[in-house]
Amino acid sequence: MSEGKKSGRGKRRMRSGRMRQLAGGGVMLALALCSALPAQAFVLGGTRVILSEGNVSTLAVVGGEKDGVLLVRARVGRDVALKEHAPELLVSPPVFRLEKGGRNQLRLSMVNAAGLPHDRESVRYLSVSGIPSSNPLSPDRGKTQAGMVIGQGAVIKVFWRPAGLAAPTDKVWGAMTATRVPGGIELANPTPYYMSFSILMADGKPMTPAKDAPSMLAPFSHQMYGTSSVQKKEIEWTALNDLGAPVKGKTQVR
Repeated sequence: MSEGKKSGRGKRRMRSGRMRQLAGGGVMLALALCSALPAQAFVLGGTRVILSEGNVSTLAVVGGEKDGVLLVRARVGRDVALKEHAPELLVSPPVFRLEKGGRNQLRLSMVNAAGLPHDRESVRYLSVSGIPSSNPLSPDRGKTQAGMVIGQGAVIKVFWRPAGLAAPTDKVWGAMTATRVPGGIELANPTPYYMSFSILMADGKPMTPAKDAPSMLAPFSHQMYGTSSVQKKEIEWTALNDLGAPVKGKTQVR
């Protein structure tokens, strides 16, 4: 066997091992968090899902260690409020029973990407909610009551990435530009990736998006942020990468 073939196989094994390590780390984190959750709660194995074209992504759902059983429902929408269903993205299973301390895997796949742009990322929203089971010892068991039993829930972003886009590096967020405008600072994203920020500060003062504006910068877009800073010289930001980990940096305002 040639050295080139050996090297190629070795690299594939290393990438495969790395992916297993990341996935295992997310599950272990989820299991650790469960010990601190109240009864009838669950935790997801990640804060976001990256779905590359042609692939299937999985997300762990782990039940808390307290007493109780959950009926878990998973669905995908085109907006964070899930007012519009996203039939192009399939989540399976859509409904399942989650035992105390139990685990399940959600599988996400794109079934129809015809209407999505292939030169940039697209975002959808995954809602996972749990309805707690009733107490079998309750004196009201079996009686019909008005209202609805509300359980815990979470909504996270699903980023669909076309085949032509590689995973972003930390340099992506450094490509953002900032310009002084009346009433604030305009941020521009010249990249094909969504930019999600957990912190945006202008000269040490918080920045806030305009009313009804999204909390992230879409690909090839710009957005105005308000700030109480008078100087408007420098922006300090903390972005979130594919794993939801923070990436910190600074951008000079023009």
